[in-house]
Amino acid sequence: MAFIRTLFQKTAKLSWLFWSLPGVFMSMGYFSTIDLAGWSASGKRSLFVDTFSVLPTKPLCYPLLPSLLYAACQNLHIAAALHVLLWLYFGYLAAIHLRSWQAFLIGLLLLYPCRILLCARPSTLALLPLLLHLIALHKMKTKQLLLIQIFWVNLHGSFILGILMPLWQALFMRHRLRLVLQLTLVSLLNPFGWRMFSYLLETRNYAVNLFPEWAPVSLLTQFPVGLSYFLILLYWAFFGFMQSPFTLILLLGGTATRHAQLVNFLFLPALALSGTVAIRSYKRFYPCLAFVIISILACGNVLSRSDIWDDSGPLKIIETIKKTEKTCAIYNNWTTGGLIMNSLPNKLFIDSRTLPYTMDQFSFYFAIALATTDIERVFRDFNVCFAILNHPSYDPLITALQQKGWRLLMEEKGNVLLALEDVVDLKKVNE
Repeated sequence: MAFIRTLFQKTAKLSWLFWSLPGVFMSMGYFSTIDLAGWSASGKRSLFVDTFSVLPTKPLCYPLLPSLLYAACQNLHIAAALHVLLWLYFGYLAAIHLRSWQAFLIGLLLLYPCRILLCARPSTLALLPLLLHLIALHKMKTKQLLLIQIFWVNLHGSFILGILMPLWQALFMRHRLRLVLQLTLVSLLNPFGWRMFSYLLETRNYAVNLFPEWAPVSLLTQFPVGLSYFLILLYWAFFGFMQSPFTLILLLGGTATRHAQLVNFLFLPALALSGTVAIRSYKRFYPCLAFVIISILACGNVLSRSDIWDDSGPLKIIETIKKTEKTCAIYNNWTTGGLIMNSLPNKLFIDSRTLPYTMDQFSFYFAIALATTDIERVFRDFNVCFAILNHPSYDPLITALQQKGWRLLMEEKGNVLLALEDVVDLKKVNE
């Protein structure tokens, strides 16, 4: 054990080693460039009015910077690399600010439950202004806070935390109310003005009904997220850091699993800002145990997966549709919408963006998926001649279409491509 401790102390001096460790965690999380496809397509073709769906959609209102950024990268892998660089930057911050290498290892262990934050999507980019805002709020640098807020409101809907954190502090320090008002006003500096606040409410109302990650946290929810959240909650309550803005993050964390992961991400920075030492340097066994656990999780996860750094989407199916040279509409499964938007001129039915669509349209979409409506009439009205579906969620529709004469052209990664028989030129498909 003494040898291991000496080895760790020597390697702790190598800041580049600490800098690289978050990159390992990046590979441990769910990673797919497909998540970026829809945002990139919006940046290239449709920033304010949706032009992708056959369904009548509402006017768009969302932070524009991610779409512009991903579109400017041209290549989705380049855009994904930006997220890796962001996590390396977080690792660099930890390396130069955390004096205890044990605390840094524990910090990495805390990141494991929040792997969904490590994927390539706008919510990951938003972690940067969140962390910078927390630091600037602690130092009470008003100008920095206002600049961060302007950047944040154009980046991600989590900008509301920039207002709520000082509002929480205003319960104990009345002079913070002026800062709350200033942050609220500068939040209007976006292309949609006050509508950005209604965007937040709409997003939550839709997401709670559609996405499991918005479900409230329980002890066994997506283990170990729930467990780590309640342990941090008990720790924070015991030491009574009520005035800290992190307390608000902690309370909001219980409302959704995705929010609980923010608690893990910000726990050590919040402890550092509160002046608390998380791990004492004379404790030998626990940091060593943490290092062993991290190594096992990292190696086991990487070796057992084949989809790391993979597009994990039906790219061959997309190429097959291109070969047919048909631009009729596509009835698609939920996850391939962004890929279709970014790769094909064909209109789609729906995608993972929630706000352009109404709940009635979601009900209509799922009625088709379950084959409980007149499919032939619907597909004729919307000029649909392709369907990209996956097992087993869309098995009723796959069976119904085949019974109506649709041809199954190919399968890829659990997805199937079906087409109207009189539309597809098989010679072009097989070239």
